[in-house]
Amino acid sequence: MVKNQNPSAVRSRAMLRQAMLTLLQQTPYEQITVTALCEQAQLGRKTFYRHYAGRDEVLHEYLNELADGFIAALKPYMPFSDEMFARTMFTYWKPHAELFCLLDIRGQYRFVQQALDRIVGTVGAGFDAEEEQKDAVFLRYCSGYVSGGCHALLRNWMRSGTAESVEQMTALFCRIRRLKA
Repeated sequence: MVKNQNPSAVRSRAMLRQAMLTLLQQTPYEQITVTALCEQAQLGRKTFYRHYAGRDEVLHEYLNELADGFIAALKPYMPFSDEMFARTMFTYWKPHAELFCLLDIRGQYRFVQQALDRIVGTVGAGFDAEEEQKDAVFLRYCSGYVSGGCHALLRNWMRSGTAESVEQMTALFCRIRRLKA
């Protein structure tokens, strides 16, 4: 669904997104209602339903916007090396560690996973060209493998408060990718 880009619609969606993030800090996700979102955003229910079918769409849209930003940050480097992918990934997502941890604590990390799956599915063929990349079955499973690894690395890194530097995480990612069966 193409979202309305007029300034009023963009502002309303931003207010609803901020309301969601504020409520997530105070309330379990299951207890956040459309009514509570509208009250927090100081918008009417009609405005909410003009933009979203339900509360999940607020988080999906936000994380998809973040995913699009990551893809845009990575595109200039295509085809990219493992090192470039990892450096871009850890640099880009570090400012969003609080959001990831909040979603994780609230049992809603699935939103992050879906965004990361979409990213890897989109840019998976951007890794340095190899003969295997002509194999569609290999690419499908490789994308799932890389996406799962990215989930795990990002989640653990963010749970640790991003204690390791971007450079350390980049080196770790590359070291893991070099492991052979």
